Amino acid sequence: MRFSRLQKYIFSFITVFLLLFCRRDEQTAWDVKILAPLAKTSLTLHNLIADSLHRTNADGTISLVYHSRLAEATIDSSLALPDTSNQANIKLNTLTLDPVTVSNTITLSQLVAMVPDSDLLQWAIEMGLSVPIPPFGPIVQDSIPFDFGSYFQTMTVSDATVDITVHNHFPFPFTNVEFSIRNQGNDSLIFQQTIPVIPANDSVLISAHTGHKTIESRLYASTSISSPGTSTPVQLNPSWYISSTVSIHDVKIESAIAKFPPQMVIYNADENAYDLEGIQFHHIIFQKGKIRIEVYNTLPSPLHYIYTIPSATVHGIPFRVEGVVPAASGGHAYHSTNECDMTGYDLDLRGIGPIERMQNKDLNNNGYFDPDTINTFYNEVSADITQTTPLIPLSLNDSIYIRGEFLGMVPLYGEGFLGKDTLVIHETATFSNFLSGISVEHFELDSVNLLLVINNYIGAEGAVKIDQLTAWNTRTGQSATLAGYPAGAMININKPAKPFSPNDSVIPAQTMVEIKTGLCNIEKLLEIIPDKFECRFTVFINSGVAPPPPGKGTDFIYYGKGIRVEMAASVPLSFLARKLQLCDTVPVDVEQLDISSVSGQRFHVIAENKFPLTASVQLYIADSTGTICDSLITGAGKINAGIPDEMSERVLQPVKSIIPIDLTEDKIEKMRKKRHLIIKAVFDTSPVDKKIKIFDGDNLSVILSGNFNYRIH
Repeated sequence: MRFSRLQKYIFSFITVFLLLFCRRDEQTAWDVKILAPLAKTSLTLHNLIADSLHRTNADGTISLVYHSRLAEATIDSSLALPDTSNQANIKLNTLTLDPVTVSNTITLSQLVAMVPDSDLLQWAIEMGLSVPIPPFGPIVQDSIPFDFGSYFQTMTVSDATVDITVHNHFPFPFTNVEFSIRNQGNDSLIFQQTIPVIPANDSVLISAHTGHKTIESRLYASTSISSPGTSTPVQLNPSWYISSTVSIHDVKIESAIAKFPPQMVIYNADENAYDLEGIQFHHIIFQKGKIRIEVYNTLPSPLHYIYTIPSATVHGIPFRVEGVVPAASGGHAYHSTNECDMTGYDLDLRGIGPIERMQNKDLNNNGYFDPDTINTFYNEVSADITQTTPLIPLSLNDSIYIRGEFLGMVPLYGEGFLGKDTLVIHETATFSNFLSGISVEHFELDSVNLLLVINNYIGAEGAVKIDQLTAWNTRTGQSATLAGYPAGAMININKPAKPFSPNDSVIPAQTMVEIKTGLCNIEKLLEIIPDKFECRFTVFINSGVAPPPPGKGTDFIYYGKGIRVEMAASVPLSFLARKLQLCDTVPVDVEQLDISSVSGQRFHVIAENKFPLTASVQLYIADSTGTICDSLITGAGKINAGIPDEMSERVLQPVKSIIPIDLTEDKIEKMRKKRHLIIKAVFDTSPVDKKIKIFDGDNLSVILSGNFNYRIH
């Protein structure tokens, strides 16, 4: 069996009574007076403010403390690189052919056949006789064919080198040896040279340049030779001969239909610059993005291309992409696309200069190593063809089209000079936990100390101007705007220390701005019990800072980082208040009360007030959800204020007030069913024009007590 608190009081009394007066009397009954608490609470600061939002000072007074984010903005737009593309229609730089060589031989018999009246010489050859060789010449040999058809069909050259090597295997010299080479098709002269003398059993090499010529694959040579003969008889040997070898090499082709050997036909180096409107980056690291390389091949040969950015590296390896584009067909270029992820690449934006110094090479052939620049990267494109079979037409007017697109390039980190930018931060911050439980009609604070903490994650100096700071109470519609210092003031902000590595986190440089009573109206902003703050700040980046030389800037920025403004408030609880409410919901202990045995009941609210505030109290019958169905107190329910000590200003002893209550059986039954009371106290400072202080331990104790006559039979 369960016993209510009231029943326990009654039974305890009965037990004592029976022990003292143990006599049986069947007709006797007693009315026992019982005083029992039915509900109680202690209203303190905790009913208004969470423990984390107040602190006890050394003198025992209470201060409200609050720290919250106020506004934040990044300069990611400064880091955002626009989608850019660079394209070029690149003509073939060079075309070359392998050296081509043809030979021609004239034997003794062939030579004698060309000498007039040579019958005796022919007979001497047949008989193996020794005879003197008479002088002869000039002997002209026309239309000696040279066929280069397995190498080329036709070619136009800006120049070529022709070597003629003549080996004389006769025992006598040749003189005034003339050579000429012509196209068979149009008889145009390609080459012409004269050798003054070719000694017996010796050889001679002559070289000459063709100049600008169009050369056909079918050529013919004409020769003219003379000889002084021999002064003494020589035995004629049919194995004697003279040979000539013609070699064409170092051919500088303008156009040709030919079988081309493997060779690089395109090399192009270029610098590409970003227009970043005053920002000077010399180094960035990408957190995402891609490069798309498109190549259009107009050549009748497969093309192998290589695209490199020597200044973009990951783990020290430069960016490189290569591919093969099939040959053009039917007059239509073949198109190939290659996409590469640029995540994690470290891009040096100082241009070609650092690459030249690293490679110790003048890459753009301007005669010197270029100085550093900004927002510029260097790239190279090369292309080569494999051996072509069969013959194909190529010319230096042929070209490939290549396009590089940088898409969605989002840097993780950037370094250089961030320019003279202006960033406007306009934000409304929610203060849902700041005094959100307070309901008050009028509230005046004695003083407020508030710190604006400006966290600068941007690796640049600057200044911040507070354009607006407005507090809002959206429940009441009240607002208050900061007036006085630091509103409108320019506040310098420092530059954070540069991390050792871009992979390290940046530690912000903090600037504290004190906002306190006496310099402005900050207390007015908190007296309306705000739940929102609207703020507007203007951030001036690199204000008063001159741009550094290209490539020498030390500013830096991380993606997602910027300026973060926080508010730290300390508010001593010294105030004037009118109709400041404290509430608590408590259970009612009347569950086991037998109303049929109770008579003459009276109820009292017993209040002990340690707050230096007068109060009026009301008790509401409610269920567990807080739904009110009735009230208990008729009238004001006044509670006297605690009396502060003159020296310490602290209430040392609580002041007791008793409020009688008449309860009907209906209200008692409601309490039995609903089981909860809401106890609400409404406070006013007294006197009304004097600010009071709240100390740790100040409270209002409220007890609902029942005074009963309980009949015992």
